[in-house]
Order: sequence, then structure tokens, then C-alpha cells
Amino acid sequence: MLDIVCAGKDVEGTYKVVKHLLDNMGIMYDFRKSGLYKHMKFRDIDKAILDGVKEKLFEGFRNEEKFGYMAGYEPWEKLIFDR
Repeated sequence: MLDIVCAGKDVEGTYKVVKHLLDNMGIMYDFRKSGLYKHMKFRDIDKAILDGVKEKLFEGFRNEEKFGYMAGYEPWEKLIFDR
């Protein structure tokens, strides 16, 4: 979905997709609790790893070449730059 909203330079759509992604970082490994994977063992995910992934995402979202069209959109500025 992110590729679609970026290709169309959809400012509101990009904001919504990115916010949803960032808001759900904490549950991205919940698939491991599914019965489908009960035969597998998973290591616990260290909070530092999740923080590192989140920081890499923020770095990517600050990329002017890819997300320059978002400049000036106040909710985006607060989400990505005011941390």
C-alpha cells in the first residue's frame, strides 16, 4: 500500500499508511502466536531490535527524494521529525 500512495504522491494516504505502520510496530511479531506456527520455536524479540527497526524506518521516511512531497504537511512533520 505504501508504494501505491507514494507513486500517486497521495499526501494524506501516505500519512495514514506510515502512521499505521509505525503504530503497529509492537505487534509485528505476533504472527508467532498463531496455531499455524505452533510446531516452531521462536526467540524473544529484544526491544532494542524493535527500536532499531523503527529508527531505520524513520530514516527512510526522512528521505527527501522519496518523501519530499510530504514536506509542509503538519501531521507528517510531527510524526516523522518531532520525536
